[in-house]
Amino acid sequence: MQFLWNRATYCIFLGIVLQSFCSIKLIWLNSLLVDTSQETFSLNNGTTFVCIWAVVTFFSRIIGGYTLGKYAEGQGFIPTQKILILGYIVTTFLFFLCCLYASNLYQIKPLVLLVAYLNAFLFPATLVLPAMHLMKIYSEANHVKISTLAIAASGLGYILSYAISAECNPQTMSCIIFGGSFLCGLVFYIGKKSMSGLEVPSTPEIRKHSKLSPNYVAKFLAMLVGGVCGAGLTHNYFFTEPYVLNVAIADVSSLKQGYIFFYIALGVFLMLASKICDYVNWSKLMLRSLIGTLLVVFSLGVYDVSKDHIYVIYQVLFAFFFAGFLAPSLALVFSLFKNTQPFFNGLIWYYSGLSLSYLVGYLLSKDLLGIFHHYFLFVSPLVFNGVLCIAVIVAIKLSIVSSTSKKPLIM
Repeated sequence: MQFLWNRATYCIFLGIVLQSFCSIKLIWLNSLLVDTSQETFSLNNGTTFVCIWAVVTFFSRIIGGYTLGKYAEGQGFIPTQKILILGYIVTTFLFFLCCLYASNLYQIKPLVLLVAYLNAFLFPATLVLPAMHLMKIYSEANHVKISTLAIAASGLGYILSYAISAECNPQTMSCIIFGGSFLCGLVFYIGKKSMSGLEVPSTPEIRKHSKLSPNYVAKFLAMLVGGVCGAGLTHNYFFTEPYVLNVAIADVSSLKQGYIFFYIALGVFLMLASKICDYVNWSKLMLRSLIGTLLVVFSLGVYDVSKDHIYVIYQVLFAFFFAGFLAPSLALVFSLFKNTQPFFNGLIWYYSGLSLSYLVGYLLSKDLLGIFHHYFLFVSPLVFNGVLCIAVIVAIKLSIVSSTSKKPLIM
């Protein structure tokens, strides 16, 4: 991984960690938004407000992906980073004020929704934009490594934020997050000169293919990839946990233990998948890993997950297969649009799929489709997106085999 040995790339990956750390997530505020100790609290009002939150952030992510993608294509990576840093300083400062002065967030619902909207607006560019910037600079042999490290850096930022929210009171937590946004700005300022020195090479490798507008298959596949990634990362929270608690009737402690092993295993297997991609075709690895992930999901009812060690085994198996799909996912999206506005197309289509999976996952987890009962897992966005993604990839491969004159779409 020779490309890592310079200050610019260290700053970019550290920026991903810090910006992910500053991304205010709904789960942080669950204890604040749903405070049953408050006399003014109403469960119906609380549920309604959180549903409004989910819809607002859904549209905000898509609008943010479109706007920031267009801006990045026109102005470049570094000017867009300036917008992101300033945006995170503003949103985290507003979040700090909310926690500092409001004893009940329902008293300032419009401001809370504004903070959520602004933060979700910035969210799409924190991961895809820097990953694709580096992929435009470095050779294709490094793309999977860049994808893996960007995803791992983003995951580290989220884990740190969740740890802070679990250990600190809201005021202390918001202060730390606000400080993190300034630290991100400092990192950017220190590494700005070295990052400016990273130029996209005008080599035959980048321009060897004729420029074509992305067709509907590329856009649809990018949406499906984003949908699988988003649904896989939230599958435990939206689907596995309700199933285990309400159908398998397992103890809550087993859930926490399973989550810990899931995230540890996912981090280890991400790095393993990156190494495997040095020796095998990563599109084949993604296809087989996705099939394995779906088989693990379908088999949950077979396990006696009420036993802690069985639930841990399930989570490790899920992480093993899902990491094989997740690690090269950004490299696949870049390959679809590398000759036609990769910043814009990557952000808008990947995050359209991811945002849709978040929204649908949330709505389904609220038992709006409770008629499915024991078949709850089969209607999850992970299953829906996964099956479609497999079908599209297989169809593309078959079309390549049947017509050797056409260039592969995902090589």
